[in-house]
Amino acid sequence: MDTKKILSYNVSNNEIRHEMYNTRIALWRLPYDKRFKNYDSDDDKWLESNNHHRENEIEKLENELNISLTKYKAYTRTVQYEDDSIHEITKYPTGNVVKIYQKGDFTSVTIRDNKDRIVAEKYYNAQSNDGRKVLYKYYEQDGNVFTIVRIFSYDTTKNKPSDVINYGYTSLYSTLENGCELEKEYYLLNGKSVKVKQEDEFTYKMRDSNGKKLVFEVD
Repeated sequence: MDTKKILSYNVSNNEIRHEMYNTRIALWRLPYDKRFKNYDSDDDKWLESNNHHRENEIEKLENELNISLTKYKAYTRTVQYEDDSIHEITKYPTGNVVKIYQKGDFTSVTIRDNKDRIVAEKYYNAQSNDGRKVLYKYYEQDGNVFTIVRIFSYDTTKNKPSDVINYGYTSLYSTLENGCELEKEYYLLNGKSVKVKQEDEFTYKMRDSNGKKLVFEVD
């Protein structure tokens, strides 16, 4: 996926009021070095090319310590529209792309992997402690794609926003599932709903649209 194309993507028909591009690195995703935190001058747990004080923390660190943090950099575009909605698009070093939409109390998050597949959706309202996540796992075999879709509920006061950031850097589903309660699970074969027979925790059997029997082993 092309970073420039993704970050320049318009997600609203409204007029743009303000936009900002930023390069960011989550401090907690870096190898430990006690010197790094000294460069977080606005103390927000991020190193940024454009922080709250309009300073380039990343450039200063790299120049003074003579190191490169390129492999940890996430590239973000934040746009505020005339309808007061805010859209933020971030591409992580793994190729994961996170899109966040906020308007009033409502927030939605969509995460796509480096194959441009939706792997997670997250929804919550600031007036409620009740949030929802939809997680997708894909398994490919002989030209067929089996998708397990799981819907979770979670307490927004206990589930930190850093779950999305950590997934962006690691692609680990455990960072999204932690602290959530499974409500529903359903299955897709090549994008269409399918009935499955679960042999055990890791084996799913089903038939395709032509009646052919398929077996998928999952992790």
